[in-house]
Amino acid sequence: MIKKILFSAFVILGISCAQNDGGQKVTPSGYTYTHLKTDGQKVKEGDYVYISIKMVGSDGKVLQDISEGPNLPVLQMPTADKPLPTPNPVIEMLLEGALGDSMTMIMPIDSLPNSSSNPNLAGMDHIKYVMCLKEIKDEGAYLAEVETQRLEAEKEMEESKARMDEVGKQTEQLIRDFNAGKLEVKSTDTGLKYHVLEEGDGLQGEAGKRAAVHYYGAFMDGKMFDTSFRRGAPYTFTVGRGEVIPGWDQGIPLFKKGGKGILFVPYTLAYGEAGKPPSIPEKSDLAFYVELTDVN
Repeated sequence: MIKKILFSAFVILGISCAQNDGGQKVTPSGYTYTHLKTDGQKVKEGDYVYISIKMVGSDGKVLQDISEGPNLPVLQMPTADKPLPTPNPVIEMLLEGALGDSMTMIMPIDSLPNSSSNPNLAGMDHIKYVMCLKEIKDEGAYLAEVETQRLEAEKEMEESKARMDEVGKQTEQLIRDFNAGKLEVKSTDTGLKYHVLEEGDGLQGEAGKRAAVHYYGAFMDGKMFDTSFRRGAPYTFTVGRGEVIPGWDQGIPLFKKGGKGILFVPYTLAYGEAGKPPSIPEKSDLAFYVELTDVN
């Protein structure tokens, strides 16, 4: 109910990127890139490669920066019996890399699929990709890790579902206290009001970061209209990119990872005068209990 990432994401380990200039190279499909080399483990066919990635537009705007946390992109390298259906310059580049290597490639906008329909790329002529090879796994190690993550996710999902009633009652009480003027809140210049329950001690949920948020959304009478707790998984989005309602883009940066609180969002920062039929009526002010579970 909260409402696109230019690069799909997956998992991290702490490897420093190379600093030694390996010079410019050209991929088989004709793209030039800069390769900073290490003497680390070489990438082989069939390997799963975990990378940090920073994407910068030709206007200097950072479009995406995934350098920490559990959501690093992971790409499988092709094999002789499973080749790429079409040339992929990023894969071609990574096949020349090693653990810890850093690579930079500039991609013309017209070479990117669906670029003309993406408002974040309007007016740009290229995107610079800066990547570092953080981890390399063979297929067996990768599949074992995926299975471990699946079991952990199932456990977290069940725990989240079990909390829904508790969180709902807490949210209803916070809304009652707010409506009665008993809840101490802070306000932003745009009219967003918020109350912090727990400060959190991790990264700030600032613009450009990927944030994972558990939420319980309710109308101002306490009636729930949507919640991530019922699904058992937090909602993940890039802060400040317009992927969510303005009240979230403005409200989540008020918290750090581990933080908990409630946002009181006027309709002008939610779904506007029209609402979002049939679930959100017109001019609906909304409340969101939020837990910022991850930032990267």
